[in-house]
Amino acid sequence: MSEENIWGQVATWIWSRRGEVGRTLADLYQWYRGEKAPDAKPGIVILGAGGTGKSTLGQILSGTYEPLLDAVEPYSESIGVEEYSLKDDPKVELVVPPGQPHRRDTTWEDLLTELSRGELRGVVLVSAYGFHSLGEIPAEFIGMQSENTQAFLDEYTRQQRGEEIEVLERVLAHVGRSGKRTWLVSVVTKRDLWWPERADVEYYYSKGKYGELVNAFSASVNRRLFRHELVFLSLTINRFQTSRGELLRNNAAGYDHPLHYESQRRLFETLAALRAWENSE
Repeated sequence: MSEENIWGQVATWIWSRRGEVGRTLADLYQWYRGEKAPDAKPGIVILGAGGTGKSTLGQILSGTYEPLLDAVEPYSESIGVEEYSLKDDPKVELVVPPGQPHRRDTTWEDLLTELSRGELRGVVLVSAYGFHSLGEIPAEFIGMQSENTQAFLDEYTRQQRGEEIEVLERVLAHVGRSGKRTWLVSVVTKRDLWWPERADVEYYYSKGKYGELVNAFSASVNRRLFRHELVFLSLTINRFQTSRGELLRNNAAGYDHPLHYESQRRLFETLAALRAWENSE
C-alpha cells in the first residue's frame, strides 16, 4: 500500500469519527481536572525508568503534542519534575518526575506517599522492553557497541528491563493500599522498534516476569478497589540511535501509521474505561 493511501485511510478514520473522538477527549480532560470528582485530587502521575517516553506521553495526554503533526524532538534527559496542564488551563493535571536511578529517590517519595494515601487518581507506568533512549553509549558498552551492535542491544535492553522491574516493584509497594479506588496502567512504548518480537514482548508483560509480578499483586488486593490495564503503543515512529546519531536499530518494517494511530487510540480508550470505572458503583 502506498504512503498516500495509508495517510488517506488515517485521515478518513479521523474525519469519520471526529465527533466521537472529540467527546472522548473532552471527557478525559475534564477527568484530569477532577471536574467529575470534585472531592478527589485530580492527580495522575506518570512514572518509569529514564528514556521510556514519559515526557512525550505527558504531552500527548495533555494535548500539547500531536504525534501525527508535530516534529519528533531529539531525546533530552529530564532533570526535574515536569508538570503538564491542558491547553489554556493553568491547573496541573499530569505530573512526570525524572526516571533516572539517581534522581528517583529525590523526586518520587512525595508522589509515592500521596499514592499510598489515595491522593492520586492513578499511575501510568511507562516501560519500553528495555529500549530506553540514551545520549552517549555507556562507557561499559563502548567496545561491545563498536564490535557488534546486536550484542550491545541485547545486553543493554536486558539490563534496562531489569531496571523496569525495579521501578515496578517500587510502585507496587505503594499503589492499591489506601482503601480507595486506584488504578495502574502499564504502558509499553517503542512498539515500532520491537514489533517483530511482539509475541515475546506481549508475553513478557502479560504473563512473563513483569506480568507475574502484576498478576500476583492484583490477586492480593481488593479487586473492587484496584484495576490494572496493559497497553502497547508507539508514541512516535523513529529509529533507535544515540545523541550523536549512531544507529542502533531501525524502526521495524511493516509498522505503519495505521498501527501507530491505532495504538494511541487504544490508550485513550483505556483511560476512558478507567474513568467510567472510577464513577461506577
